Amino acid sequence: MFPANQARFIFDHGAQYFTVSDPAFAFQVEQWAQNGIIAEWKGRVVKFENGEIRPTSPKSRFVGVPKMESMAEDLSKELNIRYETKIVHAAKNGKSWTITDEIGERFGPFDFLICTLPAPQARDLFQAEEHKVLEVPMVPCWSVFVAFQSKLEVSFDGAFVNGDTLSWVARNSSKPGRDSKFDGWVLHGTPEWSSANFEIDAEIVEKEFLQSFEQLTGCGLPEIVCKGSHRWKYSMANSDGQDSQFHIKNQNLVFGGDWLHGGKVEGAFLSGRQAAFAVLNAFGLPLASC
Repeated sequence: MFPANQARFIFDHGAQYFTVSDPAFAFQVEQWAQNGIIAEWKGRVVKFENGEIRPTSPKSRFVGVPKMESMAEDLSKELNIRYETKIVHAAKNGKSWTITDEIGERFGPFDFLICTLPAPQARDLFQAEEHKVLEVPMVPCWSVFVAFQSKLEVSFDGAFVNGDTLSWVARNSSKPGRDSKFDGWVLHGTPEWSSANFEIDAEIVEKEFLQSFEQLTGCGLPEIVCKGSHRWKYSMANSDGQDSQFHIKNQNLVFGGDWLHGGKVEGAFLSGRQAAFAVLNAFGLPLASC
């Protein structure tokens, strides 16, 4: 259900924000802030416990501007990227790698391969059961996004929800750089609910989430301008992985991704950084100082 001018509606329906703790990531975040690529989200974030609203620990939360993808776009602006190409097979030929897409086109040879797919997809790509790291289980997440004609009068902009259906709700339009003409919200389902209802129709999910949201807030929801949904099949790892990356040295192969480092934006950055170090080490190249 989108209006003709749907292009102005941009929702962060995946990663919601990020925090900073690692010095290397802090250095990068400072550069992004100076260049206007990220900004601090100062919305009030709370948690619902036993039907009561409680404060969360104070911390700085950041978002990409005008969308969460802005950081990735900045990091990749000088790369040669092939879009809309689904790679279905990777094979080692001697000392080199060759990859093949779904229509049979081959790419390579490559001296080194970095794979940042979620574990189950990487396992299918390499058909490599011997790589134990790829046995990490991952859980899905249904995400519903909605824009209201008028502002929903609640005292928070984001909330962790300890519920049966919803795990997180956020006023997307309260974030820096977002269109605030309408009151936009993002609703995330719990891993348990998303797993149990992963294959059901999107309209049913949207209705269920909006009903749960209305019950949570205790307010009648304003008129809906637009709504939609997305199901993340591999939302996060069902583990506390902290390895950053998994380097198979004798094959010049690295597995990386946020799922190997806590499932957060910072974890994705640190995993990519460690993967880059693995490549530099493999070819005896100097490491960056930060």
